[in-house]
Amino acid sequence: MADCEEHSDQIAQFCGVTGVESARAKLYLESAAWDLQLALASFYEETDESLERPSSRDPSPVNLQAPTRSSPTPERPKAPPRSSRIAGLADLTKDESGNEEEGQAFYAGGSERSGQQVLGPGKKQKDNFVVEVFKAAKKHGAQVLDAAAEPAEQRSSRN
Repeated sequence: MADCEEHSDQIAQFCGVTGVESARAKLYLESAAWDLQLALASFYEETDESLERPSSRDPSPVNLQAPTRSSPTPERPKAPPRSSRIAGLADLTKDESGNEEEGQAFYAGGSERSGQQVLGPGKKQKDNFVVEVFKAAKKHGAQVLDAAAEPAEQRSSRN
Protein backbone atom coordinates (compact mmCIF):
# COMPACT_ATOMS: atom_id res chain seq x y z
CA MET A 1 0.00 0.00 0.00
CA ALA A 2 2.84 2.37 0.85
CA ASP A 3 4.44 1.58 -2.52
CA CYS A 4 1.25 2.58 -4.32
CA GLU A 5 1.14 5.93 -2.51
CA GLU A 6 4.85 6.48 -3.12
CA HIS A 7 4.40 5.68 -6.82
CA SER A 8 1.45 8.09 -7.03
CA ASP A 9 3.58 10.81 -5.43
CA GLN A 10 6.41 10.15 -7.87
CA ILE A 11 4.01 10.27 -10.82
CA ALA A 12 2.64 13.58 -9.55
CA GLN A 13 6.17 14.98 -9.14
CA PHE A 14 7.16 13.80 -12.63
CA CYS A 15 4.02 15.39 -14.12
CA GLY A 16 4.66 18.61 -12.20
CA VAL A 17 8.21 18.90 -13.50
CA THR A 18 7.63 17.82 -17.10
CA GLY A 19 4.00 18.73 -17.73
CA VAL A 20 3.16 15.35 -19.31
CA GLU A 21 0.09 13.25 -18.59
CA SER A 22 0.20 10.67 -15.79
CA ALA A 23 0.19 7.64 -18.14
CA ARG A 24 3.37 8.84 -19.83
CA ALA A 25 4.93 9.72 -16.46
CA LYS A 26 4.15 6.22 -15.20
CA LEU A 27 5.79 4.71 -18.29
CA TYR A 28 9.02 6.65 -17.71
CA LEU A 29 9.04 5.87 -13.99
CA GLU A 30 8.43 2.15 -14.53
CA SER A 31 11.20 1.96 -17.12
CA ALA A 32 13.54 3.66 -14.61
CA ALA A 33 12.56 1.27 -11.77
CA TRP A 34 10.73 4.12 -10.03
CA ASP A 35 13.87 6.26 -9.76
CA LEU A 36 12.56 9.80 -10.28
CA GLN A 37 15.91 11.36 -11.20
CA LEU A 38 16.68 8.64 -13.76
CA ALA A 39 13.18 8.91 -15.26
CA LEU A 40 13.52 12.70 -15.59
CA ALA A 41 16.94 12.35 -17.20
CA SER A 42 15.54 9.81 -19.65
CA PHE A 43 12.60 12.06 -20.50
CA TYR A 44 14.75 15.14 -21.15
CA GLU A 45 17.34 13.15 -23.11
CA GLU A 46 14.64 11.88 -25.46
CA THR A 47 13.09 15.35 -25.70
CA ASP A 48 16.47 16.90 -26.62
CA GLU A 49 17.13 14.23 -29.24
CA SER A 50 13.73 14.74 -30.84
CA LEU A 51 14.40 18.48 -31.11
CA GLU A 52 17.82 17.88 -32.68
CA ARG A 53 16.47 15.45 -35.31
CA PRO A 54 13.43 17.03 -36.98
CA SER A 55 11.22 14.45 -38.64
CA SER A 56 10.03 14.89 -42.21
CA ARG A 57 7.05 12.60 -41.72
CA ASP A 58 3.95 13.13 -39.63
CA PRO A 59 4.21 11.76 -36.10
CA SER A 60 2.35 8.51 -35.66
CA PRO A 61 0.08 7.97 -32.66
CA VAL A 62 1.87 6.38 -29.72
CA ASN A 63 0.34 3.71 -27.51
CA LEU A 64 1.02 4.83 -23.95
CA GLN A 65 -0.26 1.76 -22.14
CA ALA A 66 1.98 0.56 -19.36
CA PRO A 67 3.53 -2.88 -19.88
CA THR A 68 2.25 -5.72 -17.73
CA ARG A 69 4.44 -7.00 -14.92
CA SER A 70 4.85 -10.42 -16.58
CA SER A 71 6.49 -9.00 -19.71
CA PRO A 72 10.07 -7.72 -19.45
CA THR A 73 10.69 -4.04 -20.09
CA PRO A 74 12.20 -3.55 -23.56
CA GLU A 75 15.81 -2.46 -23.40
CA ARG A 76 16.58 0.88 -25.04
CA PRO A 77 19.41 1.10 -27.54
CA LYS A 78 22.41 2.96 -26.20
CA ALA A 79 22.97 6.43 -27.60
CA PRO A 80 26.23 7.01 -29.48
CA PRO A 81 28.86 8.80 -27.39
CA ARG A 82 28.70 12.56 -27.74
CA SER A 83 31.69 14.59 -28.71
CA SER A 84 33.49 16.50 -26.00
CA ARG A 85 32.43 20.10 -25.56
CA ILE A 86 35.69 21.06 -23.89
CA ALA A 87 38.36 22.62 -26.07
CA GLY A 88 42.04 22.60 -25.27
CA LEU A 89 44.99 24.58 -26.57
CA ALA A 90 45.64 21.99 -29.26
CA ASP A 91 42.12 22.57 -30.59
CA LEU A 92 42.90 26.25 -31.13
CA THR A 93 45.82 25.48 -33.43
CA LYS A 94 43.94 22.82 -35.38
CA ASP A 95 42.63 23.94 -38.75
CA GLU A 96 39.20 22.34 -38.92
CA SER A 97 38.07 23.95 -42.15
CA GLY A 98 40.03 23.48 -45.32
CA ASN A 99 39.02 26.87 -46.69
CA GLU A 100 41.38 29.63 -45.50
CA GLU A 101 39.24 32.36 -47.06
CA GLU A 102 36.14 31.59 -45.02
CA GLY A 103 35.61 33.71 -41.92
CA GLN A 104 34.23 32.74 -38.54
CA ALA A 105 30.43 32.50 -38.37
CA PHE A 106 28.67 34.64 -35.76
CA TYR A 107 25.02 34.52 -34.68
CA ALA A 108 23.39 37.95 -34.73
CA GLY A 109 20.21 38.48 -32.70
CA GLY A 110 16.87 36.78 -32.58
CA SER A 111 15.61 33.78 -30.68
CA GLU A 112 16.47 30.15 -31.36
CA ARG A 113 14.30 30.11 -34.50
CA SER A 114 15.17 33.50 -35.89
CA GLY A 115 18.26 35.59 -36.27
CA GLN A 116 20.99 35.76 -38.83
CA GLN A 117 24.40 34.26 -39.33
CA VAL A 118 27.13 36.78 -40.12
CA LEU A 119 30.54 35.79 -41.46
CA GLY A 120 33.55 37.57 -40.03
CA PRO A 121 36.67 38.49 -41.98
CA GLY A 122 38.65 35.73 -43.63
CA LYS A 123 41.18 33.77 -41.62
CA LYS A 124 44.77 34.90 -41.86
CA GLN A 125 47.74 32.61 -41.78
CA LYS A 126 49.06 32.20 -38.26
CA ASP A 127 52.59 31.17 -39.29
CA ASN A 128 54.01 34.70 -39.33
CA PHE A 129 51.62 36.30 -36.87
CA VAL A 130 54.30 37.90 -34.68
CA VAL A 131 56.28 39.13 -37.68
CA GLU A 132 53.13 40.66 -39.15
CA VAL A 133 52.33 42.44 -35.86
CA PHE A 134 55.79 44.02 -35.77
CA LYS A 135 55.57 45.01 -39.46
CA ALA A 136 52.23 46.70 -38.81
CA ALA A 137 53.68 48.52 -35.79
CA LYS A 138 56.66 49.78 -37.84
CA LYS A 139 54.29 50.86 -40.60
CA HIS A 140 52.39 53.03 -38.10
CA GLY A 141 55.50 54.75 -36.76
CA ALA A 142 56.95 52.42 -34.14
CA GLN A 143 60.72 52.57 -33.76
CA VAL A 144 63.08 49.68 -33.06
CA LEU A 145 65.11 50.24 -29.90
CA ASP A 146 68.24 48.30 -29.13
CA ALA A 147 68.39 47.33 -25.44
CA ALA A 148 72.21 47.65 -25.42
CA ALA A 149 72.06 51.22 -26.76
CA GLU A 150 69.57 52.39 -24.10
CA PRO A 151 70.94 54.63 -21.36
CA ALA A 152 71.28 52.87 -17.99
CA GLU A 153 68.97 55.41 -16.31
CA GLN A 154 66.00 54.49 -18.53
CA ARG A 155 66.51 50.75 -17.97
CA SER A 156 66.57 51.15 -14.18
CA SER A 157 63.48 53.40 -14.18
CA ARG A 158 61.42 50.69 -15.94
CA ASN A 159 62.22 48.03 -13.36
